[in-house]
Amino acid sequence: MPLPAADLARLLRNRPELAAVPSAEALERLLAAPELAVPALLALDADCHLVSQALQLLGGEASRAALAELLHDPGDRLGETIETLAAWGLVTLDGSGGGGTVRSPHPQGLWANPFGLGRPLRELTAEDLKSLVKGLGGRPKGRKSEVLAQAAEIVRDGRAVRERAAALPREAAALLESMAGGQPVFQHAVWYGSGDADHPVTRLAEAGFVVRDGWEYEMPMEVALALRGDGWKPELTGQPDVPSVELAGHSDGLAAALAAVDQVEALIELTGTQPIAELKAGGVGARS
Repeated sequence: MPLPAADLARLLRNRPELAAVPSAEALERLLAAPELAVPALLALDADCHLVSQALQLLGGEASRAALAELLHDPGDRLGETIETLAAWGLVTLDGSGGGGTVRSPHPQGLWANPFGLGRPLRELTAEDLKSLVKGLGGRPKGRKSEVLAQAAEIVRDGRAVRERAAALPREAAALLESMAGGQPVFQHAVWYGSGDADHPVTRLAEAGFVVRDGWEYEMPMEVALALRGDGWKPELTGQPDVPSVELAGHSDGLAAALAAVDQVEALIELTGTQPIAELKAGGVGARS
């Protein structure tokens, strides 16, 4: 569907590289191209990155109410952030208010691991789900849909999952904390006859916290969320506070240079509290 004239003008002001597109159909194809979306996303603030990740986590389409439920928004920034993403062609909007739907034009998403989380349980194989259920103390049975329901029920009890984690050996517990905190994929080469049974990631796989795919071990999204606890939510924070610089008697050039230094220091402080997330097509962004 062609954009209204006002929305199209706003989009082209933000992304002038799209101005020469010959048709509405071609524009729609370009807006769906991740390699063009990533530079646009990197030009926006951390709140835009968080909402983009939240939308991907919810399957690429969600109501505003669902996004509000997932995110902590003390400054009431969500509506403004969604509008900014729409103005840059990074989401499309249907309806308005709390019931409106927000959609991503990128079905596979832009983030390698939104919020530092692995794949959801529904994307695992039946065998992986059985291994997870067994490791977490259940008795897997039935077809994939039934085992998926078992796994979801087990990890829904976050307290029980955390109690099982507390019983792990020290090195396995340290790796578990790292994977749950934002590094959900761990690569570990296993060679035939290498005597690997005591490796921390092997312990985690046996205990049902991670699943193995060749040399990669991944912590499913729901397991990480159970370990993070019920109070965990990414927080929209608004623009970082950058102190103003007043330099009486100095040149405008010097004042601008010192202000830039202040901004860089503020950015460094921000990244110290919000780890760097990796985009699928390259580049990084802030995450909660």
